[in-house]
Amino acid sequence: MDKSVLVKLVGFPATLVHGDPLVLDRWFWLKARLPKTRNGERLLDDGCGTGAFSIAASLRGYRALGLSWDERNQSVAKERAKYCKASSAQFEVLDIRELDRRADLVGSFDIVICLETIEHVIEDLKLMRTMAGCMKPGGRLLLTTPYLLYNAISPGDMGPFQSWRMDGTCDAGIAE
Repeated sequence: MDKSVLVKLVGFPATLVHGDPLVLDRWFWLKARLPKTRNGERLLDDGCGTGAFSIAASLRGYRALGLSWDERNQSVAKERAKYCKASSAQFEVLDIRELDRRADLVGSFDIVICLETIEHVIEDLKLMRTMAGCMKPGGRLLLTTPYLLYNAISPGDMGPFQSWRMDGTCDAGIAE
């Protein structure tokens, strides 16, 4: 079954059904740090994939902008946001390695999230600086990335993993 059909039938929880079982874990982590709001704070989701966390932020009261280089993912994200009635979630195609070219985003966001994305970017320090520049004074960055000593949920989460290129795409081979 197409996952977007599942989203249409079930709503937001179905956006967390993913090939990566750690998506749900990341949602619980984010939810604990992203309180509901009625103030319409702006949130930037760098590397939003198919939009689950941007949609979640919208449903919690944020005006969310999800960015991803993948046009197909952005199309899916827009469709899912509509199904979930997440009207304040917007999605744009933008390679976050080029985030610094978007002067209109500077100083615009109360919160920036970047979940399981920065490890795919060679110039990670540049991305960190650019994300900081997108925040309003006093803004918050919520960032996750894999780390060596994490507790695997299942034996399959212990690897070996597919080899990811630094441009965010995946090699067919397995990492050694």
